[in-house]
Amino acid sequence: MNKITLESANVKGEIIAQDSLIGRILSDSFTFHYLPNGVVSQGKGNVKVFTDINLKKLALINYPEASLSCKADNRSYIVVCEYLMERDRQERLGTCSISSSSVYKGEDGILFFGGATNLGKSSSALELANNGYSLFSDEKTLLSLEKGLMAGGSRSIPLRKEIIKRKFMDNHGSFEEIKYDASKTPKVKMIILPHLDHGLKKPIITQFAPLDLFWHLTKELSRRIRGDTKFINYFEYLLPSLDTEELAQKRIEMTKDFVKELEGFYFQGNLNQLVKFVNNKF
Repeated sequence: MNKITLESANVKGEIIAQDSLIGRILSDSFTFHYLPNGVVSQGKGNVKVFTDINLKKLALINYPEASLSCKADNRSYIVVCEYLMERDRQERLGTCSISSSSVYKGEDGILFFGGATNLGKSSSALELANNGYSLFSDEKTLLSLEKGLMAGGSRSIPLRKEIIKRKFMDNHGSFEEIKYDASKTPKVKMIILPHLDHGLKKPIITQFAPLDLFWHLTKELSRRIRGDTKFINYFEYLLPSLDTEELAQKRIEMTKDFVKELEGFYFQGNLNQLVKFVNNKF
């Protein structure tokens, strides 16, 4: 057995497994796409994932540790490790991950969120990146609810996405790295729920009241800690919830404070209309 320590935005996780599996973890580009701000680190982890050769089921979660059977693949170790990290970052740091893409300009950030695929989160962020904004994250962003900041995110874009395939025709089973300033933690100025629609002469734009924005966000901020999307071994096994009553209540209070001074919008229109709308707000 061997050990590696992975770090994701000030949270560390240890993985203990066979050398060959450790090698596959380190060589798979999925590892550092899936872990927000993921890097190889040193020292003891806040959470731990290890192989249990006697385990009958695929995974056993006993937070802050988890054991996996010998049948689990290398990506399962990363999914489980990041899952344990999510609870640790929520409890200790008041930081939650959310399905989203984001950009920033100066010290201010814009987040495109929404649990469904093909809403236009990545397309919107990439279009703004072509119009004077800097790309911050894709697919997953870390929100510091207590500080109102974008604290990190996935630093690459899956090349399977249609908009990316058109730009990078080769090797679309991999990931395109996002160039970013590691020192940046932009303040969240605006959140947009996009619906790309190229058939409208005039976009449909609705501003959310704080309570409506809270209602939309609290569902998305709960998904990753409750295991709604936490499958391992290529959708063979769904991990159980890691949420607690105390943590859920803390997340509710943090989200209510987070949205108080925040502008949130539903935007339906094309990319040109989106750029014009955002530029008018900034």
